[in-house]
Amino acid sequence: MWHKTGPSSYQLNHFALSFDTSNNFVGPAQIHEDVPLDKKSDQYTGTFKVDQYDASGNVLAEVVGQITAIRITVDTTIQQVL
Repeated sequence: MWHKTGPSSYQLNHFALSFDTSNNFVGPAQIHEDVPLDKKSDQYTGTFKVDQYDASGNVLAEVVGQITAIRITVDTTIQQVL
């Protein structure tokens, strides 16, 4: 889920299912992001917070930090080599 918080900024809220290295279910994780886009809307630097829960809904850990992204484009033109 996301919603617009300003002319070029958004708040994101995602849920994911987490597993340990042995493929055992740990619980859900909730990911929050604050994303302000640059003027060209092709990159951003924002903040994130991840809350990791156990299967009963108890908080196991909280991680906060910075997130940076740059939009890339892929050239899908296929060139034939003779």
